[in-house]
Amino acid sequence: MLDTSNWPEVELDVLKEIQLDPKNVRLEVADAKVEALLARIDESARLGDERERARGAELDALRSALAAEHARSELLQRIFETTRWAELAVLANEPTISIVLPTRNRPGRLPTAVASVLAQTYPRW
Repeated sequence: MLDTSNWPEVELDVLKEIQLDPKNVRLEVADAKVEALLARIDESARLGDERERARGAELDALRSALAAEHARSELLQRIFETTRWAELAVLANEPTISIVLPTRNRPGRLPTAVASVLAQTYPRW
């Protein structure tokens, strides 16, 4: 049996936490209970690390979604501003309109695009 009368309170608290009577401590029992407690602490830490990694992955996914939503919001804002400008723009009576048909490696689409231009009802282009 160990004499625990001069042990610091912290050590006595640890013994109480692992459910040992500080007045009747047997080293073999204490070692087994301490090992069991350390195993529980290690398991808890491992589970905590796994949860932390899962939270990190969730946060990364949320950051990506937020960045995509932010980019979409900026695009919508630019579209709105351009549309608003077009609504309020002062134009001369019947301005001349330029038509640009950009194409590259799509010769099959060109006849349809030209036909669409020719079908327009606005005369000043």
